[in-house]
Amino acid sequence: MLRAMAVSPANSVSRAMKGSRVPFLWRWRVAKDIAARHGMAFGGVSVIIAIMLIFFYLLYVVFPLFVPASIDDPKSYWIPAPETGQTLHLAIEEQGKVGARITQSGAVVFFNTEDGSVVSRQQVSLPANVSVTSFAAASPASAVFALGLSDGSIVIAHHVYHTTYSDSGAASIHPEITYPLGDAPIPIDDQGRAIVKLAIRSEEAESTVLALADGGKPALLYFEKQESFLGDEMTNSKTVSGLPLENMRVDRLLLAKDQKNAYVLGKGGEIAYFDISDKTSPQLIQRLAVAGKQAKITTVEFLAGGISLLIGESTGKVSQWFPVRDERNNYSLTEIRDFTARSSPVTNIVAEHRRKGFVTAYNDGYLAFFHATAHRKILATKVTSGSPVSLAIAPRANAIMVEDNSGQLHFMRVHNEYPEASWSSLWGKVWYESHEKPEYIWQSSSASNDFEPKFSLMPLTFGTIKAAFYAMLFAIPLAIGGAIYTAYFMASGMRQYVKPSIEIMEALPTVILGFLAGLWLAPFVEANLA
Repeated sequence: MLRAMAVSPANSVSRAMKGSRVPFLWRWRVAKDIAARHGMAFGGVSVIIAIMLIFFYLLYVVFPLFVPASIDDPKSYWIPAPETGQTLHLAIEEQGKVGARITQSGAVVFFNTEDGSVVSRQQVSLPANVSVTSFAAASPASAVFALGLSDGSIVIAHHVYHTTYSDSGAASIHPEITYPLGDAPIPIDDQGRAIVKLAIRSEEAESTVLALADGGKPALLYFEKQESFLGDEMTNSKTVSGLPLENMRVDRLLLAKDQKNAYVLGKGGEIAYFDISDKTSPQLIQRLAVAGKQAKITTVEFLAGGISLLIGESTGKVSQWFPVRDERNNYSLTEIRDFTARSSPVTNIVAEHRRKGFVTAYNDGYLAFFHATAHRKILATKVTSGSPVSLAIAPRANAIMVEDNSGQLHFMRVHNEYPEASWSSLWGKVWYESHEKPEYIWQSSSASNDFEPKFSLMPLTFGTIKAAFYAMLFAIPLAIGGAIYTAYFMASGMRQYVKPSIEIMEALPTVILGFLAGLWLAPFVEANLA
């Protein structure tokens, strides 16, 4: 009894101490559970918010692809300086503020595109008692044009625009006419017959001219700039030859931008395709009919890059043609695709300067915007009650100008940012220029403005699936083997660290792991691997 009384106080103190720890530990565990619960909730909500923010950001980036093209702020006014004669060509400078009207008298009238007020009026240097009988413009980006004259000669000119800025920062545009090959007329026909058909392509070092005199045959002229031995003088060497063409009433002459191919369009709806790589000996490659049975060709223009021909017909159809190489390495002109927006005759076609888009004008006053690679109609709208006779597009494709047969000019701003996107261009096979057949190709950029965008998502999709498949061939056996080993053979002490680590890695998106690898691991390996 005494012994029990002797140990009783110690035992009671021990039990009291243990009793006081239980509520503390319980409260600490409850606090940790609450903190963990709120932390998990905060983390889950944060993940959801982050995913939603990513979704809305991607939607913000992608949404402009689905915004339709539009035309706004139309302005109409009478053609500036009508006394200078009929309009041969319209052009718009880079910023869309100044337009140019080249006329039958050889005058170039520069005017404000907003109200038609004349900015400058300049006259192309022409001989006395000589009239303009034909006109040709080179690629729109070069702004070079040629006038065929009644005495059998031509004049090549260039309209350029100089921008200056005042102290306040206001921009002022000053247009000017220059002469790449000199202001003296270049003789073409030895008999002095009028030049009735004309085509020109001009680059910095070389120029090619295709001309037809009244009653004659097409003549090919090639000008190449040559530097003198001392390097202080530049001269132009000229090569003259003829095209081997028989029994065709010529309606139009065309030159490719690379100055290696020429086309002659006949009045009967046929076209002759020439290889002029050797300027001294042009070769006829092909001669074929390009118009439909009940159709008449009304206009022909090059698409940007000078490879594809756009042929407009009286039925409202526009077809795209370009040379295609066969198994024997021979080229033949092939119809690739066609576009239709109206049943009215096509009067004009103008190609965008830097994209594969183009605009067609119809006899009933409508304009239609297309994109060749995407094979889609972007927009069709009526802009005039008359019939369009001339058409121009700004270099940035953000403005367009139309002259109708009543003598009015219609200028309007265009919003057409992403015409390349369509279901067929993203997911279907596309027949790209200079390719032998339709293909799936991804090539998003190029150093050339003549580049045709190739946005097929099939190579990316197939590559992703293929990479995932081959990765799974290795990952699945390793994962199953690792799971079996961890569950049945690994020591419990190691398992309590390995299992949570793997579960945490499972919770992390692979994109985050790749981001960490690229941000931290790759520089670390690069700095320490050697």
